[in-house]
This record gives sequence, C-alpha cells and structure tokens, in this order.
Amino acid sequence: MNRPVSPISTHPLSALLIGATVALAGCKTPPPRVVVPPPSYASYSQNAQCSYVGRCVDVDIGGVPVVVIADQADQKRVSAAVRAAIPAADRDVYWRLEQPVDGEQALNIHARMNALGERFLGADNGDFKTAIFPLDDQDLESRAELAASRNVRVNGQAKVTQQNTLTSRKLPPGRYVFTIRYYGSKNWDLKAIYLTVK
Repeated sequence: MNRPVSPISTHPLSALLIGATVALAGCKTPPPRVVVPPPSYASYSQNAQCSYVGRCVDVDIGGVPVVVIADQADQKRVSAAVRAAIPAADRDVYWRLEQPVDGEQALNIHARMNALGERFLGADNGDFKTAIFPLDDQDLESRAELAASRNVRVNGQAKVTQQNTLTSRKLPPGRYVFTIRYYGSKNWDLKAIYLTVK
C-alpha cells in the first residue's frame, strides 16, 4: 500500500519500519473525507459541484475579494430582500462584498476560474458576462442593444434578445446585486453578489 512517509527521516530503514508498522496494525484506508465547498449549506452534487451558485469562480470588485455569506439565516434575509426588490429574481444570493465600494470602483470587476472550476467547467477562456441589478430604484444610464444568446438557439441560430448596456462609468449609491456568468469550454457557473455602493 502506498503511504506517505514522515519527512522527519529519509533513511530507507525508517521508511521500511514505518511501512511495516502500518501493515502490522492492519490499517484500512479511511474513506475519503468529503469537503463541501462554500457555501456548505447550498445544494451540492459530486458531479456538479458548481451548481450555478458561484463555487467555481473567484471575483474581486474594486480590488476587494467577494466572500461567501457564511450564515445561512443571513443568506436567506439577503435573498428575500433581493426578491422583494426584483420580483423576477430566480437565483439565491450566496456571496457579498463586505464593505461599501466607491461607484467608480464598483465597475472594476475581475473574475477568474478557481481550482474547482478547472475540474467542472472545462478550459478557461477568461470569458464572463456581468449583469447589474439595482435594489433601491437607482436610475442607471444605459442604452438598449441587441445581443445574441450564448445558451439558447432557435432553428440552429442564436436567439437575439434586447439588453440594456450601461453607459456611465460610475454607479449611483445604493444596494445592488451583480451576477457574474463565467464560461468555461464545457459549462458555466453563475455567482450572484450582494453589495452596497457608497
């Protein structure tokens, strides 16, 4: 059986004795410890660990890392507030920026696939799309544009929808939810983030 040898001694006899002791003790290999990635209270599958809750993507906003909402009761309150402000919201929010961020810095977004994403999303294209949802009736300067869907096809062609594209380089103060949809070569993950702009 392949066992790690203590780094205290590299003498071949020590390694042999350690191996013999383990064999004599009749040690069975313990079952692998299952570590649920954060948020641990969110639904989880060994085959789809990202589960579109943002586990496979790390995000910084304004140079500050986004963190998990660790307490499930707090997460439920945040998600309820989001649904109250955006009736069409169909995603739970599991992530937050802990401190308020400046309106210009809020648009400085960096997203990257993490180690979990490398296993489940496929090759990293560095490709992501951000949607911004104001929760306090902020008026965002934007223009209507047509955009081809990456996920929906009609008769073999990408479905075209209308989207509002931000034209300002600064967000007005208030609460927001940002969704980061990150695309790998095989799949995608979505990270919904609660934040406040000061």
